[in-house]
Amino acid sequence: MTYTKTITQANTVTITETRVRAVLRQISVDMFAAVIRGFASKETIDKWKDDLFYMLSKDALYYFELRVSLGVQIKAAWRYEISTDGRLTTSEKGGGINFYDFPNNSILSLVIKRRENLASQITEEINRRGWTSSVKTLTSNQTKERSYSKDGYGVTRHRLNLE
Repeated sequence: MTYTKTITQANTVTITETRVRAVLRQISVDMFAAVIRGFASKETIDKWKDDLFYMLSKDALYYFELRVSLGVQIKAAWRYEISTDGRLTTSEKGGGINFYDFPNNSILSLVIKRRENLASQITEEINRRGWTSSVKTLTSNQTKERSYSKDGYGVTRHRLNLE
């Protein structure tokens, strides 16, 4: 006679302003490295941080990506996958992206992947902030680089292997 037992565990983490700000602080280190390199302005990064704070606080994203492009060619991309299930408990310091690996006239862009079925007021606010452009989804192998978390909420940064 064979017996089986199934255990289902559901973890959820409340998304709080404190948790989002703590995680966003480390992501900011990644972004400001591109400012130092000249790939984005401080004003652009400040706007992205504000927009990300809103979207992360509303649990509106599956992930977002930082992309380095030279003209229309994407040279590198990092995907930040959001984790709200409480399993992400390790946190590392932001940084470690070497933007000096890319040509001088490269640019940094931010791409988001929204969750489906968001409340209409959240969708309207994201659209009002200008996040309406459709972009090509990148599909490639990923290499985990770092995790940023606070009390079970966080993101894992993966480098997309484009070449």
